[in-house]
Amino acid sequence: MNPEFERNLWLELTPRRVVQMVIVLGLIFLTANVATPFGGVDRVAEYLFFGIVVIWGAREAAQSVVGEIRDRTWDFQRLSALAPFDMMWGKLLGATSYVWLGGLICLAVMLGVEGPSVSPLDAFTDVVMGLSGQSAALFASLLAVRRRHSVTRFNVFQYQAIGVIAAAVIWSTWRSSLASARFPVTELQWWNVTFDARTFYAVSFTMFLVWILVGCYRLMRLELQMQNWPVMWTGFVIFTAIYVAGFESVPLSITVAAGQNEAGIRLFLAVIALSILTYAAILHEPKDRVLYRWLTDMLAKRNWGAVLTGLQCWMIAYVATILVGAAEIAVLLSSPGTSPLPELVFAGLGFLTRDVGIVLFFALSPGQKRGDMPAIVTLAVLYGLGPQLFGGFGADNPRLFFLPVPDGGIIGAVIAWAQAAAIWAAVIMRSPGRVPLSQPALK
Repeated sequence: MNPEFERNLWLELTPRRVVQMVIVLGLIFLTANVATPFGGVDRVAEYLFFGIVVIWGAREAAQSVVGEIRDRTWDFQRLSALAPFDMMWGKLLGATSYVWLGGLICLAVMLGVEGPSVSPLDAFTDVVMGLSGQSAALFASLLAVRRRHSVTRFNVFQYQAIGVIAAAVIWSTWRSSLASARFPVTELQWWNVTFDARTFYAVSFTMFLVWILVGCYRLMRLELQMQNWPVMWTGFVIFTAIYVAGFESVPLSITVAAGQNEAGIRLFLAVIALSILTYAAILHEPKDRVLYRWLTDMLAKRNWGAVLTGLQCWMIAYVATILVGAAEIAVLLSSPGTSPLPELVFAGLGFLTRDVGIVLFFALSPGQKRGDMPAIVTLAVLYGLGPQLFGGFGADNPRLFFLPVPDGGIIGAVIAWAQAAAIWAAVIMRSPGRVPLSQPALK
């Protein structure tokens, strides 16, 4: 058995704690069975499952590594012979084994009390929801560890909150497929194929759970001083673009703007999804000037293998956004009729390039110790206060200077790329001078 998993089982599933869990849950269900205000045993079991497996479980998963760092035992574990995969699932499933004991009891009660109204698909989705919340919390904590954030109690709450939010999204989406929902969704169309909503949701949740686990595995590899090739992240970028592009029939306003061009609509949705990935990646990855200088040197020497191992996730997502955006513009321009989307997409790519430059400008500043907060504040001012300020001075279309707008035309695109060129010139000027470099620290 995995030593890390076995160690956590010995720590979590002690006889006293197991008996406590069984007795406490038994008393709660007995009370719910005789007291009508609780809404029945099935409803109590459902909410207990969410509270135990998601809320409590997300905290345990987030603390599985953070707690080791706080207790100063993480460095010893990193020196062990455990492989990254064994360490990852040993932490994830071992640290949450006690909460899963309570969760499985609740799940058994739900199946036993409700009977045919709870299908195996419902139980499967509940398990996926719990694992997704715990995996997201572990992923967030590992990401913070890579950025060397302090591991205070408040930060652990932040990682836990990310896991709870991920599970809550799954829970609310799944409930929309139930007949008891206010606006039940029974069917979905994806890539012009109609699917049963419940089946489609269950498969989608499972696929995204797999990607979260892959992300945890990649981060664990970095913590154990191993290099990651960009294959997995590139695969996730491609998967996200294809997945989101399949919902062509959803946004009516985009359909009108694209002139009923199906390929243009799908590419537009993919551009939006990839842009979000780019923002998320660059705001969460460490920005290392030594790494960037080393990448420049490797490019000059045409050492492509070294370049691939040094690429950061935001770079891959940004390049994918530019390529898909260029394909979107080409498709729309070659189609009959007129549409504001080509100029809108071109301007959007310019503002994305500007924003990436703003993040790098602050991150690469000498003596920068405030993380990405200055860049976030700057972007908030540009997108939130900028249009209001320019409008107060009497500008005709103040949003044109700060964000892509449908009526911006080619002028909006020129303004966006001019700002991008200016900020990137500042980034290059701020970059450190050339110094002898060796292999950088693993990203």
